[in-house]
Amino acid sequence: MCQKELIGTKRYWNGGKPNNDLIYNNGILFLNYSNGDLCHNGHFTRNTVIEFHCGNGIGEPKFLYKSHDCTYFFSWKTELACQTVFHCAVKNGSQYYDLTSIGDTFHLAMSSVLDDNASYFISLCKPLQKLPKVSCPP
Repeated sequence: MCQKELIGTKRYWNGGKPNNDLIYNNGILFLNYSNGDLCHNGHFTRNTVIEFHCGNGIGEPKFLYKSHDCTYFFSWKTELACQTVFHCAVKNGSQYYDLTSIGDTFHLAMSSVLDDNASYFISLCKPLQKLPKVSCPP
């Protein structure tokens, strides 16, 4: 985060070093950029906390306040922070069958019909995740 002085000498300060450490705590997603430039005569370093909340569209950050220890707080409402509910269902005629409970993981099937000495890995409703010691193509 970069802080720019709008009047006077128009100085710049580092508000915290960016990182990819997205944190989820008590239902809130946030980023904490720390170890920015010194402030208050070297007593503190500037830090930035960005809280992400579910909202419409991409959104943009909104400044909330600055604490006594030079931590800048922002709120960002974005659809990217919304939880999505995953449903796995199939329809047969007018009947729907919910397969969500077995769609969250992969399953191993062995063939008793084919004598091919093979294992079959099946994932319902989601792409098959990379499996340890198995080199299946994507």
